[in-house]
Amino acid sequence: HLFVRNLGSRYAGIALSGVLGLVVLPFNLRYLGTSAYGLWVLVASITTYFSVLELGYGSATVKYVAEYRAKRDARALNEIISTTFFLFTALGLVCYLLAIAVSFLLPYLFTLDAVQARTGQAVLLIIAANVALHFAFSVFGGVVNGFERNYKNAVISQSSHILAAAANLAVLFLGYGLVELVVVTTALRMAPYWFYRRNAYAVFPELRISWSLVRRERLRELTGFSAYLAVIDWSSRLTY
Repeated sequence: HLFVRNLGSRYAGIALSGVLGLVVLPFNLRYLGTSAYGLWVLVASITTYFSVLELGYGSATVKYVAEYRAKRDARALNEIISTTFFLFTALGLVCYLLAIAVSFLLPYLFTLDAVQARTGQAVLLIIAANVALHFAFSVFGGVVNGFERNYKNAVISQSSHILAAAANLAVLFLGYGLVELVVVTTALRMAPYWFYRRNAYAVFPELRISWSLVRRERLRELTGFSAYLAVIDWSSRLTY
């Protein structure tokens, strides 16, 4: 029953993304124009490469959460989660500092006029804020997935996508531009993080995140698994 829920929610999410894309894309092209829409896609594609900083620790967290859950070792679980949380918080900060640096280089990396450059910089920093915040809050998603309750977060994620799509249409219909659109849709994509956190505490009531629970040996344990995943991820991104 649990397997069906998790699998069903996964396929439902894929189908929903496809449908929303077919509805929203023509609308965005019509109201934004190809130039502004192309700028949005260009800048957003840059931020996807920031995820290489994740270094495979996200999947490693899911793996060890599941392992120590099976062993009923709450202490080890909290050490793994706390270590990953503070690591990802630091990586999120690095991610945003990198985004600031890239924003200054944007006019030199691409052929943009002055107005496009300013808009692109604003869009980049807004989207990067979401990416940076995702680093820290992805730990809670790892807890939920490690406890095999993926469907809980899937429902929240899909609801967020629907709201963001509706807001997308509304913002453009009201005559606002690209920056306002990105602000609203990014805010709606950030809101679910607090619900992911709540789900993590619901599936693991003993969850405790504290600097005192950070362990160097847990970091080594995570790295022993994540290093291989990081190489696979980097290879995939270099291919494209």
